[in-house]
Amino acid sequence: VLLAAFKSLLHRYSGAVDVLVGTPVEGRLTADVEQVVGLFINTLVMRTDLSGDPDFDALLARVRETTLDAQAHQEAPFEQLVEALAPERSLSRSPVFQVMFNLVRLPVRSRRAGGLELRVDRLIDQGTSSFDLTLTAAADDHGLALTFEYATDLFDAETIEQLADAYLCLLQGAVRDPSVPLSRLPLLDAAACRRILAPGQTPAPTASAVPVHRAVAEVVRRSAGAVAVELDGSTLTYGALEARANRLARHLRALGLGSGTRVGICL
Repeated sequence: VLLAAFKSLLHRYSGAVDVLVGTPVEGRLTADVEQVVGLFINTLVMRTDLSGDPDFDALLARVRETTLDAQAHQEAPFEQLVEALAPERSLSRSPVFQVMFNLVRLPVRSRRAGGLELRVDRLIDQGTSSFDLTLTAAADDHGLALTFEYATDLFDAETIEQLADAYLCLLQGAVRDPSVPLSRLPLLDAAACRRILAPGQTPAPTASAVPVHRAVAEVVRRSAGAVAVELDGSTLTYGALEARANRLARHLRALGLGSGTRVGICL
């Protein structure tokens, strides 16, 4: 469920329908190596087709099938997979996949051994990210702790905070109704929606209000040389502002825009 929701999130943010996510496995497949000291960890690549805007139930079935199939072939080394696929290599990213999902089971938070008390407080901060983005879901008897690890060359903290909030919101929506298509699963809670929509809910100006272009024209008539805009040491007078606005207006009319046509503004 956590992996399916994570893939849904990546799909919604990127628009990609072929989503590859790596995950580590212990690699201790037999009792003979269960107690052997050493590193047996391997990496599996979970590839899922999210085309057709499936509902979460359908996606969950796809992810489950992929996961079971990958687990059944986990003895195949990731290095051999890379060699067989021969992807275009780059020092800036890992081959085959760049996003990792890791589900770990934490030990009991506290345990006494002899005269010592051992306590698990949190995951270790490595100070670097091995992949573009990693979601670690650490489970213990008290629930789940989700940790997002990310490359700071690609993301800032605010973006990851929004991503984490969207992940929780999507999970909640999928739990409420898993028959909802992925495109309709929520990425914002009600409070966030209100914050975003609030600036656009201001009442329309009354008919008696003076349009901004007429207000500027009135200032130009009185003092065209007054400074209207100042930015990074550069200034623009009201006269120059109106001249630029008129040039833009003539350009838009030349493109065929008439009175009442809506024009998008990029800020």
